[in-house]
Amino acid sequence: MSDFSPQSLLPLLRQYPKTKRYCVAYSGGVDSTVLLHAMVSLKHQWVTEQLLSGESTPEIAAVYIDHNLQTESKQWSSHCRAVCNQLGISFVSLSANIVIEQGDSLEEKARESRYALLASSIEEGDVLLTGQHQDDQAETFLLQALRGAGPKGLASMPEIKVFSKGLHMRPLLSFKKHDLVSYAKEKNLDWIEDPSNQQTRFQRNYLRQKVFPLLNEAWPGASEALSRSAQHCAVSVNLLDELASIDAEAVLNADQTLSRLAFNRLSLERRANLLRYCLSMQDLRAPDQRRLEQIIYQLETSAEDKSPMISWPGAEIRCYRDKVYLMSPLVQIDESKVLAWRLNEALELDDGLLVANQTQEVGLFLPEDAELEVRFRQGGERCQPTGQKQSRELKTLFQEWGVPQWLRARVPLIYYNGTLIAVAGYCLCQATTDGAEEPGWQFEWQPGCLSEDEC
Repeated sequence: MSDFSPQSLLPLLRQYPKTKRYCVAYSGGVDSTVLLHAMVSLKHQWVTEQLLSGESTPEIAAVYIDHNLQTESKQWSSHCRAVCNQLGISFVSLSANIVIEQGDSLEEKARESRYALLASSIEEGDVLLTGQHQDDQAETFLLQALRGAGPKGLASMPEIKVFSKGLHMRPLLSFKKHDLVSYAKEKNLDWIEDPSNQQTRFQRNYLRQKVFPLLNEAWPGASEALSRSAQHCAVSVNLLDELASIDAEAVLNADQTLSRLAFNRLSLERRANLLRYCLSMQDLRAPDQRRLEQIIYQLETSAEDKSPMISWPGAEIRCYRDKVYLMSPLVQIDESKVLAWRLNEALELDDGLLVANQTQEVGLFLPEDAELEVRFRQGGERCQPTGQKQSRELKTLFQEWGVPQWLRARVPLIYYNGTLIAVAGYCLCQATTDGAEEPGWQFEWQPGCLSEDEC
């Protein structure tokens, strides 16, 4: 007799009573099959309760992710669709396009692609349900420990977290694999056995096939104990986040940059903790320990007039004066190109939009059919800002405006008849129509995605 039942999911599900739809990540394997069956069983119970209470019943849906890594994947999709049709729930199959480059982990790339597709399926009020169980949690904890992970990695998989526009729940984490298999057999459920699960060249499969049988033989409660350790680490992570939140109040500027001086006043351990926290808040990948130590050293030892930049896959840190910027890698742009532009048209650039607006306030008088050029900084440009008596080098103006070096070459420069007339988003460089009867022109620079992740 299995210790698992659909009703055992209710304490977790009832924490979020306003859920509109439960979206089950359905692979056809035994874990997701049990989860799907349990949710459909609960829906029948909810329908009965709805008739008595008048409350709405959450929808149940299933999503299959075809990784396109095995020839049987299309058959598995058909199996999942047939099961969902039989259960009377909606089903969608999404196809992944996994690109493997040198040094990539197939397991990690498949996981990233899978969750990206699942995220695209989640709307407001949705809860994504996945079928990881206690043995999966124990495997994750051990994998992270073998990689030298800290508390956040060892905390492994949370039971509930914000995901896309909704939530992600793992309601089976407190149940062992054999509980789920027993339930599936009791209910005569039909599931798929993925042959790749037997391939020990994958790290998780190696642990599952080779290591855990020995662990469970010597320590029968190994999976439960390791899962409990993961929960302890999760508590520690929450406490570290609370500390980082306190430190952030003293270190973060209004524009979400870090004050380098305030940051360096913290202990080394609190600096590392704060960096990880801030990167996580911006959905940026944390660096490895060696790179993290390099960042802390550079921020402490580099001179104030220097602007160190440290990058790693998916993120980078840049400095300007006392500000530390945590950001995704910048989009590459062609700084040498010259673009034709007319005032009545918005101009799309690689990382933003340039718009001209007429105004009775301070502006430039230009014919409406004026042919303008948009260029980017090459060096040596000069501008006489409105209200100033002489022209000055653009380099000096950028310094006064506090524009970081890496953004200066991205600011559109507007030319008319070969003369620089405006630095978009910052100033006009010509005599204006202030007080004149005819309207003048102002230029609005709307920066778009600076990084590839934002585009």
